Amino acid sequence: MTLKDFIQKYNGKFVERYDSNAKNQCVDLFLAYLDEVLGHGSLIPIGINPAYDIYNKVHKWSPHSTKIKNTPQALPQYGDVIVWSSGFGPAGHVGIFLEGDLNKFTAFVQNDPVKSPSIIKEYTYTKVLGWLRPDNLPTENMTELQACLTAHKEAVESANKKEKQIKELKVELTACGANKVSAVKIISNLDKELNVLNNKSKQYLLERDRAVEVSKDYEKTISGQETEVLILTAQRVDLLEKAKQPIPYKRLYEEAVTEVQKLELLMTTNYVHKSKNEYAAKLQEFLIIFGAKN
Repeated sequence: MTLKDFIQKYNGKFVERYDSNAKNQCVDLFLAYLDEVLGHGSLIPIGINPAYDIYNKVHKWSPHSTKIKNTPQALPQYGDVIVWSSGFGPAGHVGIFLEGDLNKFTAFVQNDPVKSPSIIKEYTYTKVLGWLRPDNLPTENMTELQACLTAHKEAVESANKKEKQIKELKVELTACGANKVSAVKIISNLDKELNVLNNKSKQYLLERDRAVEVSKDYEKTISGQETEVLILTAQRVDLLEKAKQPIPYKRLYEEAVTEVQKLELLMTTNYVHKSKNEYAAKLQEFLIIFGAKN
């Protein structure tokens, strides 16, 4: 079985090979790889526990592999067994290298996250002790495998982008929800203000209509008063003309002239409706007196 076949067989599944008291551990996937791909099933158990001892100690599989230390310039190869220290977890960790560079890589692992099945996962070299390179890794169509790994990498990157977009959309939706509440409140306040303005506008229209009516009444009153003034003025002119005629009653003439002057002054300085009535009454009284004397 090739490593590609091994991945297809167990990807997304749990693998149990050795200790039933600690099922589906990362070491179980490594032992299955040792048996089904590398053909060393007879070496199981290889005499190690925990996982980091696969690198730290000599065991049954050691003669069939090459131990390589993790350094900034060291780069694993396809099929190498990557081993992490206890800094990664209490028992360390183990997985099968698939592809990568000096900064990060992908590996076929189990129980990372804890209690997860076998998956392909991306890592950095943090806490990596080193790796063991098998002496007898079966050859396979690397072009096809590389295409498969590339497709997987693209799928993971796409999933990460989608997850990021979802998070951003959630933030935007939260902000939109807050803005919507604020906008609804603002619109409600504007509606209230608009209703107040409409009511004021209606009130102003009513007051305008009343003012127009008052203005019309006032114009009628002024028109009537002007007519009365014209009549009184004509009567005053007639009275003055009569007063100018020679009459034996000089005193009466002088009184008439004085009275007329008073009436003129009254009409000039206090032109109101009441004053006009006084003027008319006095003028009428004078006419009666003058007529009687004359």
